[in-house]
Amino acid sequence: NIEKAYQLIENSNVSSELKHTTYISYLFRLSRTMIKQRKFDKASEYLTELESEIPKLNDRNRTQGYYGLLGRLALEKGEYDKALGEFQRSSRQNPFIFLYTGEAYEKKGDIAKAIKYYKEAANFNRVGNMYFAMLRKDAQRKLENLQPS
Repeated sequence: NIEKAYQLIENSNVSSELKHTTYISYLFRLSRTMIKQRKFDKASEYLTELESEIPKLNDRNRTQGYYGLLGRLALEKGEYDKALGEFQRSSRQNPFIFLYTGEAYEKKGDIAKAIKYYKEAANFNRVGNMYFAMLRKDAQRKLENLQPS
């Protein structure tokens, strides 16, 4: 349980810096979970909390992850142009962003751009990451659906 894990750290004797890092991770996980559960108002609340914390971190990866989550929220809400804008602000080295960008273009009806981003996701090559391997399969399936043989 995310809440129990967070409370365990929060109530411990660890440094305030570690508590803050844990809080940021907690907000990321809650935001992601609420988006997956389509609880968009709750996801927006957590993302608003994150927005005030991100500048304090001075962490490019977390900042890019934040924009990726904003993009995911917009994508799931059907706000495809907004999603694309947020994905542009996110990491250009993340195959999940390529996949979600492809989905946004596909839903907008721009199949050529969708294929371009699905190919980038499918061909992303980083060894040793199980999630990227599963993502490649998803991207390949999407390509097969858009490019029948």
